[in-house]
Amino acid sequence: MGNYTGIEGEKAYISENTQKSIDAKVREILREQYERALKLIKDNKKLHVQLSEDLLKMEEMTREQFEAYFA
Repeated sequence: MGNYTGIEGEKAYISENTQKSIDAKVREILREQYERALKLIKDNKKLHVQLSEDLLKMEEMTREQFEAYFA
């Protein structure tokens, strides 16, 4: 007997091999997106630091001021 998926409130079972394939694909997607997010953070570190420093000085920022950092 395979693993219960709980799809749409009905009992649905999948094989162990199918579950392993799904798990592997999910791990792959999560790893890729984690690496993508990390790259975005690293690539934009100067912007993050500048924005943080300016926000600490200003205490408040309008939407226009915030968006100007990304223009």
